[in-house]
Amino acid sequence: MYLLFGLLLLIFLILGAVSLFDKKSVFENVQNLPYRLRPSVFNGSETAFFLELKKQLPEGFHIFPKIRIIDFIDPNSREYKWRNKIWAKHVDFLICDSIFKPILAIELNGRSHQRHDRVKRDRFVKEIFQVTGLPFEVLEVGNNFNLTISKSLSLISPLQQIKKL
Repeated sequence: MYLLFGLLLLIFLILGAVSLFDKKSVFENVQNLPYRLRPSVFNGSETAFFLELKKQLPEGFHIFPKIRIIDFIDPNSREYKWRNKIWAKHVDFLICDSIFKPILAIELNGRSHQRHDRVKRDRFVKEIFQVTGLPFEVLEVGNNFNLTISKSLSLISPLQQIKKL
């Protein structure tokens, strides 16, 4: 029994030592990792939209760009398949009130949203927002963002009340 325990302990020690050497070699070759810093978190349309949204949004409201849906919507089920379905999906912009309650999600649609896989994804995301009752605006890239944003913000009653003050 002691011999078996000692043998297992020796195997674990050897495996631990080998893994240390492997980690060391990974750290030595860090320059070979295939990653680079992007010049911006936004593309041109997203930048223009964000700046206009920031300009029109009343003080005290918050904009969260490129936020995962799972960060503000919980599945109503303990089954992980529902969490996994939304884990990697995001919206382009989420507007929250002063206490960080989500009040509007916005998706900017460019040409990529015409692909079959994106159409299917967009339909599913739209259904999620219908079920939760959170307003969801899909805006086309190339539209006049000034007008589009003011129209979108007018749909939300708390914002309407603040704008009138």
